[in-house]
Amino acid sequence: MSIAVFLSLGAGSLNGGFDRIECRLEVNGKLVARLQGSLPSNSELQDLYNQWQFYYAAYYENYAHPVRGDGAEIELDPAGVTGFAVTSFGQIRADLELGMQQWLDCSSFGQIGDRVRQAAIADGAEVTISIATEDDRIYRLPWHCWSALADSQQAEITFSLHIYQCQTSHSTRSKPRILAVFGDCTGIDLAADAEFIHHLRADVVTLVEPSVAQLHAELSDDRGWDLLFFAGHGSETNVGAIHLNPTESVTLNDLRPAVTAAIGRGLKLAIFNCCSGLGVAASLAAFDLPTAIVMREAIPNRVAQDFLQAFLRSFESGNSLLIAVADARQRLKEIESDFPCATWLPVVFWNPTVELPTWKSFYPQPAKRLKWTHIAAIALATTAAIWGVRSQGYLEPVELAAYDLEMNFRPIAEPPDNRIVIISIDRDTPVSDRVLFQALQKLQQYQPKAIGLDIYRDLKFGEGHRDLTNLLQQQNAIVSPCLMSGNSKKFPGVPAPSGVQPDRVGFTNFSLDPDGTIRRQVLGMAPVDRGCTTDHALSMRLALKYLGVTADEAEDGNIQIGNRKLAVLPTSIGGYRSTTARDNLRGFQVMLNYRNTPQLATQISVDELLRDTFATKYRQSIAGKAVLIGYVGQNNGDTWHLGKVPQMSGVMVHAQMTSNILSHILDDRALITTWSDLAEFGWILLWGTVGGVIWLRFRGYRFWLAGAGATLLVVVI
Repeated sequence: MSIAVFLSLGAGSLNGGFDRIECRLEVNGKLVARLQGSLPSNSELQDLYNQWQFYYAAYYENYAHPVRGDGAEIELDPAGVTGFAVTSFGQIRADLELGMQQWLDCSSFGQIGDRVRQAAIADGAEVTISIATEDDRIYRLPWHCWSALADSQQAEITFSLHIYQCQTSHSTRSKPRILAVFGDCTGIDLAADAEFIHHLRADVVTLVEPSVAQLHAELSDDRGWDLLFFAGHGSETNVGAIHLNPTESVTLNDLRPAVTAAIGRGLKLAIFNCCSGLGVAASLAAFDLPTAIVMREAIPNRVAQDFLQAFLRSFESGNSLLIAVADARQRLKEIESDFPCATWLPVVFWNPTVELPTWKSFYPQPAKRLKWTHIAAIALATTAAIWGVRSQGYLEPVELAAYDLEMNFRPIAEPPDNRIVIISIDRDTPVSDRVLFQALQKLQQYQPKAIGLDIYRDLKFGEGHRDLTNLLQQQNAIVSPCLMSGNSKKFPGVPAPSGVQPDRVGFTNFSLDPDGTIRRQVLGMAPVDRGCTTDHALSMRLALKYLGVTADEAEDGNIQIGNRKLAVLPTSIGGYRSTTARDNLRGFQVMLNYRNTPQLATQISVDELLRDTFATKYRQSIAGKAVLIGYVGQNNGDTWHLGKVPQMSGVMVHAQMTSNILSHILDDRALITTWSDLAEFGWILLWGTVGGVIWLRFRGYRFWLAGAGATLLVVVI
C-alpha cells in the first residue's frame, strides 16, 4: 500500500508563521482526505538551528574528519579539542529536536499530525511526506523528529517548491545511463565512490575534474541520461555551487540549459554527494527535475561513501527510491556514534507531478512478442510433467487435502435431515439380545418406514437371542448388518444373523482412503463371504426400504433407482491415482456429500425409548422415518474420521450415507462428481499455457516459479 501526504505550507515563513497549511492525503493515488491547519512563527527554532549548525561544524573541524566542503581536511592540535565542549553539541541537538517536536505538535497543527500518525503506522505501507514551501529554512530543519512519525519505519520526507510542472520524457534504452562527475577531490577520497558506481548494471560515463565546457557538453548528449551523480566539494550558496576542479566552480544556474536538455531526454534522478547541497536541490527543483538527493550540511567523507553504497545497492535491487533512502539512512544510523547527526544529512527533493523513479524506470523494455511455438512447448511439457506425477499418485495427498479444505469451509446452511432418527446406545452399557428385541418391538409400534441395525448379532449375547433372531427373520422393514472380510485374513468378517434373507441384510464396510479418512460411500459390491452374502451396503438397503423401490445397474454402469440415477465413480478419478486408492474403489461408489450441520438427525437413547413415557413424547418423531440403531461415543471401537470430525461413531456415518442417497433422490441434492480424464487433461493444459505465457512475458526464475505454482494450485483445487 502506498500512502502520500502532501503538505503545502503556503506563502508563510518560519519567522512570520504559516497561517494556511493545506494537507492532502492519498492512498494508492486516490484522495481520501483534505485538511487545513497552521503553524505559529518560531524565531527561536531558527536560533536553535543556527547554534546547532555552529556546533556541528566545530565538531567535525576539531575531530579532523575529512569533509566534502570548501577547502581540505582541517587538522588541529589535539589540545585544541579541549576548547570545544562535546556535551554542548549533544545538548543543542536535543534542544533542537525538542523545539521541532513542540512546534509541530501545536494544537493548530494537531489534526494534520493525527492523520499523518495514522498513515505512518499503517501495516506494510510505504509513506511519503511531501512538503512544499518557498522558505529554504524549512528544508534545513529536522522534520524526522516529528512525533507523528515516531512509530514508522517506512516514512520518508521529501521537499518541493510551490510551483512545479510535469516534464515529459521518453527513454528506449536497454540499460540505465549514468553520468558520474568527480570534481575537486582535494583532501578527500573519491575512489570508493568511483569503484562502486562502475560496478552497477549500467552504462557509466565518468568525468574526473572536468572543465565547465566538458560537463556542459556531456549533459547535452543527445542520448540522454537517467542518473546524474556528483562527488566532490560544494559551496553554501542560494543557487548551489560545485567545485569541478581546483580552479573552477560552477553554479547550477550556469548549467541550466544543459540540465534542462538532459531532463527533456530522460534525466530522472540527480545525486549530489557533496556538502551543502540545498541550494543545488532548489535550483534543480526550479528546473522541474523529477528527483534529487542532496546533503543539507557539510558531509564527512566516510558518511558520503556509506550513504551512496547503501542507497544504490538497495535501489538497484528493485526497492523504491524512498525505501532505498531509508535503507541508506539506517546504515548511517549504525555509524552515528562516530559521526553525530549523520542521519540528518540526506534530503530528497521530489516533483510531485511525476512518479518517484525506480531502477527499472531507467530502461523501460519494449513489449516482447510471444512466440506461440514456445508457449505450446512449455504448456505441453508442464502438462506432461504434472500428468505423469499425478498419474503415479504423488499428488494424491495434496489433492485430497485441498478437497477436505473445500468441504470443511462450506457454510453451515443445511438443516438436519428430518427423515432420519438415530437410536443411540452407550458403549459402556452394551445391550443384551433381550433389550434389543424390546427396542425393535417398541419401534415397530410407531410405524417407521425402515429400521437399520448397526449392531452385529450373529452370536448370542445375553437372554432373548431366539426372540431377537425370529424378529429379524420375519420383519421385512428391519435391515440387519454383516461385515465383509474382503481379501484380508486379519479381518475375517461378521456374518448376518442366522436365517435372515440377503435382501434384508446390508454390509457395514467403509471405503477408507490411505490416510484413514472416509470420503467415499460404497453403495454395493459383489459378496465375497459365505456369511455376508448381500450385495447392498447398509445405508443403501435402508434408503431403498424407505423409498419402497429397488436398485438396478443401468446400461452405462450407473445405479438406477426409479427414474433417478446415481453416477458411480470409475476406478481412476480425480485425486485417486495411487495403487491403494484404486484398489479401494471396487464396487459401486459415490463421493460422500455429507451434511455440514452440527446435528444430522434426531437422536434418542435406547433407555429413553424403553421408558413408559416415551410414546406421548416421540411417536411423531419416528412414524414414517428411517431409523438407525447403534453404539455412540468416542470409545466404542467403531469411530471414524469424517470431515471436520476426527472421531464419528459408525452409526452416524451410516446415517450420513443414508441421508446422502435420500437427499439426492428426493431433494435433487447434488452428488459430488469429477471430470473425465479428458476434461482434466484439458484443464491442466489450459493452465500450463497460462504459466507459459507468464514466464515468456516476464522471464526470470521468480516468474517461472510463480506461473508453475499457480498452475499446480489451480489444478489441485
